[in-house]
Amino acid sequence: MKVNILNNKLLENLAASYQQHFARLIKNALWLLSSEVLGKGSRLLTIIVLAAILTPSQYGSGMLALACHDILRLLLRSGAGNQVINCSEEQLPVIAKNAMSLQWLMCILLIILQLLLAQVASLYFANPDVAQLLTVMAVSYALFPLVSVRVFLLQRNNNMAFVGLCSGLCLLIENLSIAALVFISEDVMAIAYGKIIFSIAWLIIFSFAPSKDFAIGFDWEVIKKLLSSSSKMIFAESGKALQQHLDLFFAAKLLSPESFGLYSFAKSAGIGLSQSLNSAFNNALYPQLCKFNRDGHFEHRVRNIYWLTLLVSSAFVAQAGAAFFYIPLLFADSWTAAIPVSSILCLSACATLFVDVKCNMLRAQRCYSCENFIRLFTLAICMTGLLIYQPESPIALASAMLILAGISLAIFLPINRFHHNKPALKNA
Repeated sequence: MKVNILNNKLLENLAASYQQHFARLIKNALWLLSSEVLGKGSRLLTIIVLAAILTPSQYGSGMLALACHDILRLLLRSGAGNQVINCSEEQLPVIAKNAMSLQWLMCILLIILQLLLAQVASLYFANPDVAQLLTVMAVSYALFPLVSVRVFLLQRNNNMAFVGLCSGLCLLIENLSIAALVFISEDVMAIAYGKIIFSIAWLIIFSFAPSKDFAIGFDWEVIKKLLSSSSKMIFAESGKALQQHLDLFFAAKLLSPESFGLYSFAKSAGIGLSQSLNSAFNNALYPQLCKFNRDGHFEHRVRNIYWLTLLVSSAFVAQAGAAFFYIPLLFADSWTAAIPVSSILCLSACATLFVDVKCNMLRAQRCYSCENFIRLFTLAICMTGLLIYQPESPIALASAMLILAGISLAIFLPINRFHHNKPALKNA
């Protein structure tokens, strides 16, 4: 009898813990989603202003520069942030101190790389506006290291309410600044100035973050181990960032300036909103996955995570249908040709969401090699498909992206790699 009572209590405790973890995950995702809604709601206003004032070729130049900038900016996620979020409490002080140094090194490197990329992109795409935009945007990296570790600690502690609200406020400031500047100047450079304003707002707002302060440190042995872990993730982040914007690079090269501007608009008005939901969900999911892995409960959560992912992906399907209503309602008739393109791109985001969740699971378990393989191979599938097909219209390019995303999902979703690793940086 006593054994049965104990077993019943154990099952009740496990069920309560199970519900608590997923309630926290949903709560965190909703906080981050509120940030994205705030940001993308204001972004929609910005898109309306840009579409009304800029020509399609100017619009395309701005989106191309943003794509190049975002690829480098996403590399910051391969820095020390994952280690700060995923390490044990004993390792945290040492890792947090050295993480600051690593973030500074990465941001200085990114400034140099973006200045070089500005010249290369300008020559390759025969577009001098891109060089000017990227050069100005490079300045934004200089401010992020000052508060980056504070943000990592907030994520580690699952304080997504603060992260979500402050991130949303920063995005709101950026988007309203771009809309105001482009309305006043009618110049595509307003997009670059908006990025500078965003980084200033990010620095000021997160300086008040309720997280513990750590002095900057530089222990070469710890830095080497952080670099070793970061290097395993840099290919995954590079592959993800490149695949996210690969269609824009092909569009800039294969389509006419007007068609490229149309495709860029369709992507920003459609899949751009879906990518925000993807980002909010995966950013909320990662700290929770790390906790599951530390507690040894990973395998028991996988099926529910996939069901939750399926629920999130249904929003993308809904947006694909809604594009036929909100684009003609909000934008001029000259942009209506982008409606089917935008709808198809929203559907392709469903497959991308599942691949991102799979990679998030592998990263939380420190299966970096498997994550890298998935990211780089999916990029290879996408690039090879576009090189063979050579789409010559926006609708053909969007259809190709949908098919290639589906192929990637079919190949990699069945991969299961669930095991528990010893904490990284054990001797740090």
